[in-house]
Amino acid sequence: MTGRYCSSCCRSIFDLPTYARLCKPCYVESKKREQIELQTEVETLRAEGITITDPLPADSLFHDEARKTYDAVVCLYHDQALIPVKTLDFWGGVNATLGLPIVRTSPDHGTGFDIAGKGVARADSLIAAIRLAGQMAAARAAS
Repeated sequence: MTGRYCSSCCRSIFDLPTYARLCKPCYVESKKREQIELQTEVETLRAEGITITDPLPADSLFHDEARKTYDAVVCLYHDQALIPVKTLDFWGGVNATLGLPIVRTSPDHGTGFDIAGKGVARADSLIAAIRLAGQMAAARAAS
C-alpha cells in the first residue's frame, strides 16, 4: 500500500480532515521493516493533510475513552481489528476493505456455515454491511 493509495481510500470514505489512529505491528521479527514502511506512509498521509498518529498498540485503541479521540483505526492485520470490533458489537460489526476499485464490505462475523439452514442466523451485521457499502458508494460518487 502506498501513501497516495491509502490517502485516496481515506478521502473516499471519510470527510477530511480525518483524525486516524494506526495500529502498531505485533510481530517482533517483522516489526523493524514494518515500522520503517509505516513511518513513510504516515509522513505521506500527513503531507496530504490527514491527521494520523504514529503506530500505536492495538490493545490501547478500542476502549471507550480512546474511541472518542479518532474517526478511524487503520489496522494491518485481521486480529488487530476484528477481535475488538466483535467484542464491542458482534451483531453490527462490518469489515470494509479499503483501496479496491470497488466497494467491498462484509459482516465481520464471517459466513456462519455451522448455522446455515438452521433458521437461527441473524441479519444485523449483513444489513450494517449493506448500509455501509451504500454510504461508501455515495461518497465515491460525490468525490
